[in-house]
Amino acid sequence: MDFVERKKGREFSREGLNMLFYAVKFFIFYWERVVSLGKTEVEYISRLTQIEVREEAVDGVAQKLSSILELFAQMEAADTENVEPMAHPLDAVQRLRPDVVMEVDQHEKLQAIAPAVAEAHYLVPQVIE
Repeated sequence: MDFVERKKGREFSREGLNMLFYAVKFFIFYWERVVSLGKTEVEYISRLTQIEVREEAVDGVAQKLSSILELFAQMEAADTENVEPMAHPLDAVQRLRPDVVMEVDQHEKLQAIAPAVAEAHYLVPQVIE
């Protein structure tokens, strides 16, 4: 991403990108019908995410973020009135094994080889005084 610079000595990371998308979600949910973002909004998002956007790249970033908002608006406009929510997009069903205990209780065998045991508990040396 050539429009991004380090800000306050921080590395640009996936976390920073996630914060950027959360800031965009802020605009989607709290402002009515944001169709496009301008310089002011990009600077605000930049401050929220602590990602510095170069001055010459502000218009390009605003255009890219506006296109994302347009996609969200298209998804929001989709008619989902009679559509049932899905747990998974495919009709595949997982083959689950039966919930049966497969291993026998071996705690006595394991405690027999432990250095110190008292009342079915493993004893360890004290570390914190």
